[in-house]
Amino acid sequence: MLVIESIAIKGFVKILSIPKHLLYPLIIVFCVVGVSSVNNRSFDAWSMLFFGILALILEKNKYPLGPLILGFILGSIIELNYRRSIMSFGSFGNTLTDSFRSGTVFLILAVVIPALNMYMNHRAKQKHVKKMEMPTIEEQ
Repeated sequence: MLVIESIAIKGFVKILSIPKHLLYPLIIVFCVVGVSSVNNRSFDAWSMLFFGILALILEKNKYPLGPLILGFILGSIIELNYRRSIMSFGSFGNTLTDSFRSGTVFLILAVVIPALNMYMNHRAKQKHVKKMEMPTIEEQ
């Protein structure tokens, strides 16, 4: 693989010189073709385009994309393991009766709730600071 990369590096550098208004549509076309060719369904291509537009909107509004991607990738794994726990214990209530599981749930809540509270307070302070800023002479 290193040999192939060392030979093809000049071509990769030339790809960077392609203008972005030509490169981005090519990337989108290759992504749509690749997604459609896996299961041969147009739903996959439409969902890819939808999530791409959603990611673009979220990025413009400065939302972090990492948690969204992690949730999208790990969501099916979490759902599968949740179903397994329901099947093995009969209901979700039985999963909390085990001391280890209930301790883990409460530990996660003990970390998430204060972190969420700190985030909300930080966001409120940022909004308050923006309201309090006065325009300077140069801005007027």
